[in-house]
Amino acid sequence: MAVATPPGFYGSQREGKLMGDPSGHQSSYIYFDSDSSTLRADSFSDGILRCKGCNYILSAEHVTACRYCMGDLNTKNKKLRSTLHELEEELLRLQRDLSFLRTWDEELTNSTSGTGDITLKTRDGNFFKAHQLILASRSPVFKRLLDERREVDKGVLTVHDMNPDIFAPFLDFLYTAQVSNKVLEKNASDLLAAAHMYSIPSLKSICEGFICQQMSRDNAVAMVELACKYDAVSIREAAYDAVTMTYRDILACPNFKKLLEREPRIAADMLKEILLRTTA
Repeated sequence: MAVATPPGFYGSQREGKLMGDPSGHQSSYIYFDSDSSTLRADSFSDGILRCKGCNYILSAEHVTACRYCMGDLNTKNKKLRSTLHELEEELLRLQRDLSFLRTWDEELTNSTSGTGDITLKTRDGNFFKAHQLILASRSPVFKRLLDERREVDKGVLTVHDMNPDIFAPFLDFLYTAQVSNKVLEKNASDLLAAAHMYSIPSLKSICEGFICQQMSRDNAVAMVELACKYDAVSIREAAYDAVTMTYRDILACPNFKKLLEREPRIAADMLKEILLRTTA
């Protein structure tokens, strides 16, 4: 059975050989010293073969390398270290670029005094300045809405289908790719709906991850409904796991009965999934 070579041991089953006295007592070992690139012999008074570097007890099962293989391994290690260094530099570059891209004037999106070229109007009458290029590049839905506007409405785009309370953090995300936990704690479900509606996968993924962390037996039925409405795969899987573990209690709870009345198709899909998971 092959096991990892202990630190400091560079011998070879091909180059190394245990030497014994006439009585059969093993007393010395010939090994390759990688530091000096020479063969050496050492005695072992206790008859136990040990690593010269760390005193680790060795056996015939240890896989070792000859000087040629060791040189090849060293070359590979150098290449790996070089690759890791390049990746670290690339990560730092990306962090600098992202920091630069996130540098923006808050006035661009929180008032009508900004320098944007489009005004967004929420259904509660608030106005936000933005840039058509940013909106169109972040969301194919915004791109279509901007392209389809009538000439008379060129300066204003009314957003009817979004909760006004989350429009500001939603717009912030389009510029910064960030959303705070405080916002998620209060509006994760509404942001998930907006991300799904406007086809913004990165925001949707963040919302899904946060909601999955809040999953419990008490909210599992509601999470199944949420996941089905907005095609949130990770939420659906987490919710089905939670439902399956305590399905007898959940099927008898008022939340499931309400779901059955309100969304019979979703309730039927949930029952089917429970059946599949409990009979597999």
